[in-house]
Formats: sequence, C-alpha cells, structure tokens
Amino acid sequence: MEGKITKYKTDADTEAEIESVMLQLMRICQLHKLPFYVSVAVENNEQETKYKNMVYSSTANYINLKDDKIKKYMLVANNYEPVPPREVFDIDMGEI
Repeated sequence: MEGKITKYKTDADTEAEIESVMLQLMRICQLHKLPFYVSVAVENNEQETKYKNMVYSSTANYINLKDDKIKKYMLVANNYEPVPPREVFDIDMGEI
C-alpha cells in the first residue's frame, strides 16, 4: 500500500507498557521453551520507521524447529531482503 505516510511517535508511557508486555511474553516463552519474535513499529515519519523488537531464538536456545520462520523474520528486521526460493537444476558438462 503506497500513499501518504502515517506519522506518529509513541510516548514514553506507551513504550513502557509495550516493553512490559514484551517482557511478560519473554518470561512465558522462556518458561515453556517456546521460540518467539515480536516487532512493534513505535515511530513512523517521512524519513524512517522505528521498531521495538524482541526474540527468544530457537537456535540460541537449542530448539529445533521443522520450519524456523523466526530466523527469517529476524533477517528481514536486520535489513536483509527476502529472495523467493529458486528451482535447482543440474548441468552435466559432459553432455555439452
């Protein structure tokens, strides 16, 4: 969706409330060994969007997930561009 940028900045009380809820979620997930990633856009303007992120990583906590999307979310949050999966093909140089 493109168009006019919605400008906002959360105040200190709201950020403290967000932080409190994130820490509560962290404690619950650590207790039950549940990996999680959360991201909240706390400020937005014409120049940038600022996020408050928190993660309980599967990799760092020795939890093996079948499909670890959290790892991918963290990459995107750190400015890596997602690339769609590509079809793999083999070339037999002996046939050329």
